[in-house]
Amino acid sequence: MKLSPFDTTTDSSALICLGSWVFGGQFWQGNKEIDSFNVLSEAPDLGINVIDTAPIYGNGQAERIIGKYLKKNRSKYFVATKCGLIKNQRQVSHNLSANSIHKEINDSLQRLCTDHVDLYQCHWPDPQTPIEETLNALLQLKREGKIRHIGLSNYDKQELTKALEITGDIVSLQSPYSFLNRSIEKKIMPLVQNRQLNLMIYGALAGGILTGKYRESPQFNGPDARNFFYKYYDTDSHRIITDFLKKIETIQKPLNQIAINWVRQNPTVKTVILGCRNLDQLKSNAAALQWELSCEEISLINKNLPFLDNLQPN
Repeated sequence: MKLSPFDTTTDSSALICLGSWVFGGQFWQGNKEIDSFNVLSEAPDLGINVIDTAPIYGNGQAERIIGKYLKKNRSKYFVATKCGLIKNQRQVSHNLSANSIHKEINDSLQRLCTDHVDLYQCHWPDPQTPIEETLNALLQLKREGKIRHIGLSNYDKQELTKALEITGDIVSLQSPYSFLNRSIEKKIMPLVQNRQLNLMIYGALAGGILTGKYRESPQFNGPDARNFFYKYYDTDSHRIITDFLKKIETIQKPLNQIAINWVRQNPTVKTVILGCRNLDQLKSNAAALQWELSCEEISLINKNLPFLDNLQPN
């Protein structure tokens, strides 16, 4: 079993990584800390030993919960966190200045109860800070031993290209990709392949709409990520996809596992980040590791799956 998502010497299909946005509770209708802790405890036994988090998830709450587990179990996880999104009261700003990055990593290390993180990622680009300043700060943290690897998240082709021109120490890119969002196939995937970066995917289940749980679009009260970030719940796109997949008689598997393995088996993808609210969701997602789509099934899906470009989140 691979502990690092950057180890390419074993399995050909991508790892599953535990996503933790829901651990923070905020924007996900709340979450019980005991459920998050149970997921953390069970995931390594199911073949999931990479975890992705960020300070913005519940204003540090996700990192604090993870830290309680890591305090006695640090060796069980490859830990990835992020920097660059700062919440001030109700406003969220982008800040990848050197001073902010140094403060953020120290705060994250304290919450995570560790002396280093394995992967430190810029959560979103910061147009107000020169990218040279940002990358120099990250390289300094690497020299200090506070981080092992440098990654980027949500960078487009132009932004990623500029960053790679400055340093060759960038090892990964995190991007959204699913049946309902294939936009990175056009520009990002070719660049990632050419530069041999590790592509980490989030949103493979499109915020939960591709679990098969919903036939009709649900309504979420209050601020919820499924209203403003994963904007699939107000469309018929998931029904189009579900009805199409049901016609492939050879695939008798749950929709969430089909969606996961379609992403996981893409040769450019190295890691698939999946959020889990509780043990049932964790076990259902982890079951995708026990089987794979055939080459014929993948070819059939790719040939007939609509691109639905107008449905991508902003």
